[in-house]
Amino acid sequence: MRKFVLLGVLTLTIVLSGCGNSTRILTGDAPPKVIVEADGETYETILGSNCWGSSSKSVGELVCTDTAGAAELLKDKSSIEVEAGETITLKMDYRPQPNVIHLLEIANEMETEVKVKDGQFTAPKYQGVYYYTYNVWWMDEEDEDVSNADAVYVFALEVQ
Repeated sequence: MRKFVLLGVLTLTIVLSGCGNSTRILTGDAPPKVIVEADGETYETILGSNCWGSSSKSVGELVCTDTAGAAELLKDKSSIEVEAGETITLKMDYRPQPNVIHLLEIANEMETEVKVKDGQFTAPKYQGVYYYTYNVWWMDEEDEDVSNADAVYVFALEVQ
């Protein structure tokens, strides 16, 4: 786990090189986009901290970028307006899909893990602004302790 003290929207980039046989070959020079769908409308998320290879890197070499948290990354962005209890869908048009995901909801300085099933979760029941971090990993299929890539995506919902 990477731990950094960040002020503002400072971005720190680290290059990690690993040994071993990676069974997942990920393509592209950056993590794929994640889209939030609510009430038939689509919205882009903001890419946060991530570790990703690129076509210019050798297999197993990742470029890692660490950013500020969700609230800081979203401070000048509009929230997605949703109804209480609405079904929200997270979409990533990329293969292979990440094989480990976690969605954290941040409200009133409290973090709560939210259950995601088939890319969907339920908006909160109470009015307010909720920040989310969608953490995804492409874990190695042969060595469960090896991550081939990871990314954090952030977005905010405003429950009406």
